[in-house]
Amino acid sequence: MWRLSLRNFSTYETLPASTWTDVAQALRRLDGFRHDDARLEYAGGGADEACLNVGGGEAGRVVVGIQTADADYIHLIDPTQDEAQTTQSVGGQETPLPGTFYVPLALALHAARYFYQHRAADPSLQWVAPGFEGEC
Repeated sequence: MWRLSLRNFSTYETLPASTWTDVAQALRRLDGFRHDDARLEYAGGGADEACLNVGGGEAGRVVVGIQTADADYIHLIDPTQDEAQTTQSVGGQETPLPGTFYVPLALALHAARYFYQHRAADPSLQWVAPGFEGEC
């Protein structure tokens, strides 16, 4: 069963996640201000549990992380971006991360669609273990 939540200023709204369209519409609302964090969780129990976090949205760039029951928390990266620290509001906090962690929304939607279909990270994309635990 899928659960989708979107941060609306300081509270999280629960949204429908019955179809990919539901999820995509919610992720497109990320703006780095009013909506700066979304979480898509699959609670199937055991090895099926998985979580996708997408945060930010300022200037059409977001941070994407995935946690599955059998793998470490990983982040999607955009290797075409500069490694210099970039700060953006993610989950209500100004979050400094290397610029490679802030990916274009179109790339995030591609990763999220694969996750929604397979409950896993798309192996055709570049992922890194950031060295800190995610929140799933």
